[in-house]
Amino acid sequence: MAAAASSSRSHPGPATAPSPSDLSSGGQIPLGSAALDVPPTPTNVKNLTPNTCLAIVEFKDLLRQHRQVDDTITTRLNRHLARSRDQGYLSSPSLLSSSSPLSASNAADLGQSTYSTVPEQACAQFWKELLDVWKGREDVVRYCIGVADQARGPRPSGTESKLDADYTPTPTQARWGRGEDQSEFLTRQMRNELAVESIIRKRSLEAFKSRCRFFQPSPPPGPEGDRERAMWLGRDTPAAVASAAGVSRP
Repeated sequence: MAAAASSSRSHPGPATAPSPSDLSSGGQIPLGSAALDVPPTPTNVKNLTPNTCLAIVEFKDLLRQHRQVDDTITTRLNRHLARSRDQGYLSSPSLLSSSSPLSASNAADLGQSTYSTVPEQACAQFWKELLDVWKGREDVVRYCIGVADQARGPRPSGTESKLDADYTPTPTQARWGRGEDQSEFLTRQMRNELAVESIIRKRSLEAFKSRCRFFQPSPPPGPEGDRERAMWLGRDTPAAVASAAGVSRP
């Protein structure tokens, strides 16, 4: 992902998701019977495994690397803005009908920080990069929520066990009496990450729209278009809403 950030010196290209296998500590976390029924791995995130999800340090490190694109979006847009200013591609709202770029001296009189915009082609590339990374992160979180839910399994009722004088609860069962177990804690943490994602996207979207004021995406029809449209409007996607509520949705 660092390579994606440095690419701003030329033209920004599509972001490449970091491989979770590079983050793996090698520790195998047992999934029990849930290992037979985990959600399908997101196709746009390579080598993501259930063990990555259930190791909270690896999970958060993976998201941190994916979020580097958002962390550098303002800097990268400003670089393109400066390049456009140096090349004279500055437009005043009152001169939008003019096809002639303003000179640097005239732009200074108009207030170049107000009227400068990133070129349309660069904005389209930036948007595609942001969209790909946002979808990838959301898919990681939703996938890991499913893994944690499967690992947790049904909560034991304990109705019959209380009638058995010889019954001795396992450490996991004993934890249910004291509060949430590890998998329940992980599920809650991952659902919190959906809210964090929404905040990060809105911050990046505000920076993007302030530099690409005339850009408008063209979402395709269908679920993916609905997802892009929600992200463009700064809303939670239908899939994220379903995952936060514990509802399975493709």
